[in-house]
Amino acid sequence: MDISVRVDKAFSSTVLAVVGEVDFSTVEQVLSLMDKHRLDNVVLDWSGISFIDSTGIGLILRAIMEIRDAGGQITIVSIPTPIEQVLEEMGVMDIICEFMKENV
Repeated sequence: MDISVRVDKAFSSTVLAVVGEVDFSTVEQVLSLMDKHRLDNVVLDWSGISFIDSTGIGLILRAIMEIRDAGGQITIVSIPTPIEQVLEEMGVMDIICEFMKENV
């Protein structure tokens, strides 16, 4: 399974544009990039995600907690409808929305 992550700087944020499947075989690549860049203000562009499993959902929650604990902000944009439905079914969308409200 393949994944690519483009890293761009936009003002004071780092944009991670994720393309492909976020699952047990690819999640370490995303975590490695986040660790490498020591991200504290992150925009996750998920317009290119075609699949997510429980490992990918765990990545979201881990990233939210780590960035929040470091005093940073995270915003997730362009979530494809099928991915959003999975996140809603798992109760993760509520957590994401609540965290992003705290950042406003």
